[in-house]
Amino acid sequence: NINRPSEIVSVVSDHKLAGHEFNWDDVRILDEDPSFLRRIISEMIHITRHNNSLNIQNDTDNLDKAY
Repeated sequence: NINRPSEIVSVVSDHKLAGHEFNWDDVRILDEDPSFLRRIISEMIHITRHNNSLNIQNDTDNLDKAY
């Protein structure tokens, strides 16, 4: 983000600096939905299913435990 100070790095940059590699040629789309709200809920569900997620997962705090 060009509006952030240069000392603030993205999650991807942070992991790259730690020596983690990403396979950008093997990216998969896990879900599609025309509704923004349903896409956000779907994203939260996919994030919580993976223990080794890059996401900080504080955006999943409001996801109901039923999911």
